[in-house]
Amino acid sequence: MSQTMVVRDGDGNVIQESTTTARLYESWWGVVTMKPGLNAHGQAVLWHLGICFAISFVVWFMTLRAWENPAAVTKPADGKEETPRAEE
Repeated sequence: MSQTMVVRDGDGNVIQESTTTARLYESWWGVVTMKPGLNAHGQAVLWHLGICFAISFVVWFMTLRAWENPAAVTKPADGKEETPRAEE
């Protein structure tokens, strides 16, 4: 993961350019060890987890709803509903 910062003057000429590179595990390690800047990074992680949960919940809910929908139940070919037999 890398981030590049470019400083330009009024005419659009590049004055300064610097690139910072970090491995992804360093980002998570910063959260675990509570390094400075944790507030912004922790908030981003919480947003990510919240969005993942919301998407998972919607998929689960829609799948569950499809299973419980009575219109989705098919009837036998003869059109008669089956009733459970009484114990003989």
